[in-house]
Amino acid sequence: MLGKKRWALLPGILLMAAALTACSSAGAGNVASEEGSPNPAADDGKAKLEITLLAPTFKGGGWPDNNHPTIQYLDKKFNIDLKVQWTPGSGYDEKLNVMAASGELPDLFIGYEDTFLKWQSQGVFVDLAPYLKDYPKLASEFPEDMMNILNPPGKIYGFPKYSEPYQASLIVREDWLNNLGLTKPDTSKFTVDEFYRIAKAFAKDDPDGDGKADTIGFTLGGVTKDTGFDGGETLEAAFGLANGWKEVDGKLVPKQTQSEEWKAYLNFLANAYKEGVLDQDFATNTGDIIKEKAGSGKLGITAQNFTLINRTNKQAQAIDPKAHFVPIAPPIGPLSLRGNAGQTVGDTKIVLNAEMSEQKRQRVLKLLNWWITEEGSNVIKDSVEGIMYEKSPDGKVTLTERGKKEVDSLPILNNWFFRSSSLKHDIHQWDDPKLTDQFMAFQSELAKYPWTNPGAPYVVYSQTYIKEAADLSTKFMATAMNIIVGREPVEDIDGAIAEWRASGGDTIIKEVNDAYAKYK
Repeated sequence: MLGKKRWALLPGILLMAAALTACSSAGAGNVASEEGSPNPAADDGKAKLEITLLAPTFKGGGWPDNNHPTIQYLDKKFNIDLKVQWTPGSGYDEKLNVMAASGELPDLFIGYEDTFLKWQSQGVFVDLAPYLKDYPKLASEFPEDMMNILNPPGKIYGFPKYSEPYQASLIVREDWLNNLGLTKPDTSKFTVDEFYRIAKAFAKDDPDGDGKADTIGFTLGGVTKDTGFDGGETLEAAFGLANGWKEVDGKLVPKQTQSEEWKAYLNFLANAYKEGVLDQDFATNTGDIIKEKAGSGKLGITAQNFTLINRTNKQAQAIDPKAHFVPIAPPIGPLSLRGNAGQTVGDTKIVLNAEMSEQKRQRVLKLLNWWITEEGSNVIKDSVEGIMYEKSPDGKVTLTERGKKEVDSLPILNNWFFRSSSLKHDIHQWDDPKLTDQFMAFQSELAKYPWTNPGAPYVVYSQTYIKEAADLSTKFMATAMNIIVGREPVEDIDGAIAEWRASGGDTIIKEVNDAYAKYK
């Protein structure tokens, strides 16, 4: 996702100047010619090389220093001195801009969508295409469309930062269904009306049996950049709204222009709010608040990813041992539509600084080629055997005492920087083997009901989108919010649509469709 803070980049002229400064300081003899051919023989592995890496951090932060066992393992295996610098994800591009201005870009870093597009034409990144023949794992790991997205024809300026195409499933408290004499929804018959009936029972009929009116049917989260509510995706799909954009007669159409679909969706939510079926505090929800409501045993229907479902069940079972969320299919809307939100994978890239010597390029590619093998993935996500975990003669893996303390931070390079395309990349060696099968089945079910966004790869070509999309979405969704809580009639969404179009939306439509015609 593009954060608003990422949209303020230094002018291209400053970046070009920084690149020239870095080139000058590196020394012309230390940099491979842009026209030269890759040379694997440039690195025999004998010289110890310093490699710098800028990694984003999120909740919990990065490792405190470069003495972490995972980094020490990589240092020894590849004869390198890996310097990982952690910076908050929300300010990642700002950090890159400062480093570029001082001629100190790291060897390895992430190119988020708009940064990747702007900098690739300024000679900042290594073109990896000529190198792939010597690194078969990197060449074959990611689907071709994922490798090519945002790259000009014939060039590969970055490897995809992989994530699952589908993340979250709608989930329901199965024990509450049992308590109220309701059955788990039949996939083929699960409509939005059935969704509403179950949610209303959860909100009104004391499903936890505590004699208090303190349960919530379903909830929504904050406003998204693409004009919607976090957690509302399956309902949006059911009522025919696009997942950002949809293709109609060869053109991309944004969801903000879908008047009739918005009215049907907002009428549904407004009625749910009026009757107390929709969380009365949804307007102030954050992701963490929704997780807390589910884990504390007060929320009946929500959407979560596989890992979070297991964690939420453990939290809820500490309060009620029978508590159990189970995944269900998305509901079917009035036009027989349904969908699970798919995300674009590949528009965030792992890039190599073009100012590296040919020797260092080869060493870094050896590292990355190994990183996504099974052996490499195990080290990157689980750290080092004998320190963080132990393996018994029968193959059973258990965490050490240190591993137990640091388990949440062990896979942060895997989660936040680079990883393989295996759906097992979030499964650890000490996890129950059944988890792998359950996760694969979870992903398979999500993929049965695709609700994808054909416009996602092209919005970053729209400067108006980059600059204005977040503010336009906030204004649009303010009207939607007012309609849901009864302050405005549903017809007012037409005014919000008109304002969105007049305030930059029509320009976004043109710019995105121009890019679609050029690059699809």
